[in-house]
Amino acid sequence: MNFTYVLHEEKEPYIELTGCLHAERVLRLPAYVDGVPVQMIAPHAFVRLPDVEEIILPGTILAVGAFAFYGCRSLRKLTMSDMIDGWGFGAIRFCDEMSELVIRMKRKRLTVLRDLLGDVDYAFRVTLEYDDHTEGYYFPRYTRGFDEDTFARAIHTFTEGSGWAFRETVLRGGIDVRGYEKLFVRATYDGIQTGAEIALMRLMHPESLSASATEQYRNYLTENAGEILPWLASRGERERCMFMLSEGLAGPGDVSRAIPIAVELHDPELVATLMEYGRGAKAAESDTFDLDDL
Repeated sequence: MNFTYVLHEEKEPYIELTGCLHAERVLRLPAYVDGVPVQMIAPHAFVRLPDVEEIILPGTILAVGAFAFYGCRSLRKLTMSDMIDGWGFGAIRFCDEMSELVIRMKRKRLTVLRDLLGDVDYAFRVTLEYDDHTEGYYFPRYTRGFDEDTFARAIHTFTEGSGWAFRETVLRGGIDVRGYEKLFVRATYDGIQTGAEIALMRLMHPESLSASATEQYRNYLTENAGEILPWLASRGERERCMFMLSEGLAGPGDVSRAIPIAVELHDPELVATLMEYGRGAKAAESDTFDLDDL
């Protein structure tokens, strides 16, 4: 057994995890210990695990304690279920690389998402997995600060970035999709990458997506493909590159700018994909590369 725990022997016994003996790259928490359900994660249970990149919580978990995963600097992805009612303060604080959240929707309640997003200011890709469909959303980062008015002896708080406004579209019973869509123009002022993240998440998971929003997102990606496709290539985002190409959201010129980046990253599969879609394009003479570099 790789985990330490406490057995709570009440009317209905349950397990509270308190830590682990060996942290692996993917940390999958158990659903049962000796037939007893694991329902809680203790405060500070998995703090500062340096090598953990992904944590998967079982559907039996009902509460996550304060600072449970605090300071897991390499953590990128967290998977859980919407059965969680208690999300502890600071549970993923200082998880600087954390960028992807997957929630398996059993009760169709977003209490845990609302609480989690309200606790941190960094950006997230959020995937909601229902029995019959999947929804995808991107929540940008935001910054809160304050200005001190010495003469008035007052402190004025302010919020920069669109992230907080997007968080307010998350309700306990679901996401206000139309409200989310209306914020897109505002989000584009945060930068092309923010706009691309939102548009791609919604188009790749189009459940409840309106026709007007679909057109808005597609136009944005097409108009900015010259920056977006090379940026995706630089991050090794093969699936998203292929989506843009298969949907006709990028042209030959955009592809020719992305190919050298994929070559530099030594990603033969991405290079092959880009070359296939870029075949027949009028590539600039300077856009040359040697496949021996791969």
